[in-house]
Amino acid sequence: PITLKSIYDANLVKFKDGVSLLGRGSGYLQVPITIEVTRASKEAIKRVEELGGRVVCVYHNKLALRALLKPEKFAILPKSAMPMTAKMRRMYEDKERRGFLAEGIKEEYVPVSFNFERRVNEAV
Repeated sequence: PITLKSIYDANLVKFKDGVSLLGRGSGYLQVPITIEVTRASKEAIKRVEELGGRVVCVYHNKLALRALLKPEKFAILPKSAMPMTAKMRRMYEDKERRGFLAEGIKEEYVPVSFNFERRVNEAV
């Protein structure tokens, strides 16, 4: 899958709080992809799924995002946090928005970029 880390490593976009997948320019997409982003528009989700791909919206707080993008800076990788506010939690539980906590998504797809447990960083 295409993750926030792979987008960051490819230097495709500059981002501070994550990446939003938008529908503008979706006509250029010709192959199915699986992509993890912070947010996605309905048009983008529709286009990716029309081609047989998958969109999953994953929450990262600032520390978890920093650990995801630059794991070499951490001796122990922190556990990823769940969405803080009720509004954000509802967004990531919404199946239409393809949130990673939504019924049907959380059972069959484990986000590659989400760290469920603290672990020692092997890169150090």
